[in-house]
Amino acid sequence: MPGMFQVVLVYGVIDDSLHITFVIAYCHETFKNWRAGHDTFHLCGYWPSPVSKVCYDGGLIQKKAWHRTVNNTSDGRPATSSQSAWSHYWRRGHLHSCPGAFQGNYEDSIREFWHSTFKELGEHSRVLDIGTGNGAIARLALDFAASRSFSWQIEGIDAADIQSADTPINSGQCKLTLRGNQSSEHLDHADDSVNLVTSQYAIEYTRVDLSLAQVARVLVPGGIAAFIVHHTDANIVTVSRNELAFFDYFYQQLNLFGDSRELIQHFDKSGLISSPWLIASDPKAQEMMQRIQHQLSSITDFSHTHPHCGFARDIGTQFATTLNAIPQAGRANTDHVLQVLEQEMAAHAARIQANIDAAHDEQAISKLVQMAAQSGLENLFYSPLHRSSGELLGWALRFRRAV
Repeated sequence: MPGMFQVVLVYGVIDDSLHITFVIAYCHETFKNWRAGHDTFHLCGYWPSPVSKVCYDGGLIQKKAWHRTVNNTSDGRPATSSQSAWSHYWRRGHLHSCPGAFQGNYEDSIREFWHSTFKELGEHSRVLDIGTGNGAIARLALDFAASRSFSWQIEGIDAADIQSADTPINSGQCKLTLRGNQSSEHLDHADDSVNLVTSQYAIEYTRVDLSLAQVARVLVPGGIAAFIVHHTDANIVTVSRNELAFFDYFYQQLNLFGDSRELIQHFDKSGLISSPWLIASDPKAQEMMQRIQHQLSSITDFSHTHPHCGFARDIGTQFATTLNAIPQAGRANTDHVLQVLEQEMAAHAARIQANIDAAHDEQAISKLVQMAAQSGLENLFYSPLHRSSGELLGWALRFRRAV
């Protein structure tokens, strides 16, 4: 009945020690999420289906990103676990987390920041890179040390299931190892065992208080911790906000996936796939195509009013290309392409939402510095980091563990 809730209780496990009960409510094609006990959870499913599943994570890293959705009505975007989204992203081979936001991010001030940090270390040092992705900063450290004939042991860890894990890389006397499915909040490293801990656009996605405590624990006395953290006013975050606005528009105002699948079904049942010359004389096909074209045109209009959202143009082009190829590709292949596109969009939405949630303003970065001090990390400096062109990239921070 309209207005009635369908409530489903699902017993889920967050990790080996914490068990919570998930409550999912469905009403008027809208999902709502509630807080259960002292932990948070996130619904995982494709709107507006009333049949959904709970998506839970094997660690603590998602709590901050998920907290935003608790006690709020869904915005209509298909939901997916942020960690799952990042695992999928790194398996695609990306080297860093923001390839579309700016170019050359390891060739300018970011590279200079890391090189100045590496210069603090001696010939025989151990480096730990948190949230390594596919190892961009860890590889930068490897190149730096190898070029100086140093003997560094470098390890990059990530909570996601990264593609290049467990494949050691040797350069000169240096060794680099990457490991996936590793939480910075529960490091398995020995106390006083690391000379430098690095993190670029990563530690802010975690429970920062727990991660900082672990960083302080594993650092040797006098060891260095250096982070680059998302800034709320940085171009990366601006791009994410524009893309998130597109997702909200796409899922709330358009029905491209539904209309496209309806068109494919009609083509199949009406014999239009095998006889595409009949499409022009099929009134229903023409009406459906016009409806889809109107939505594609609206995406173009959106991209014109949001110049930092090239993603919108890409999605419009992908739909147009896919649907134009129905007669050649057939129903099964076209359905598969749409399914993959839907999954890619859900994963991308999860990543950019997490990016926005993780960004720090002046107040948040001051709190991070205070938490670091409470963990025994003395702040050496923190400041906005800019490219030589003036573009804001994020916050740069450096700490030293008390001796």
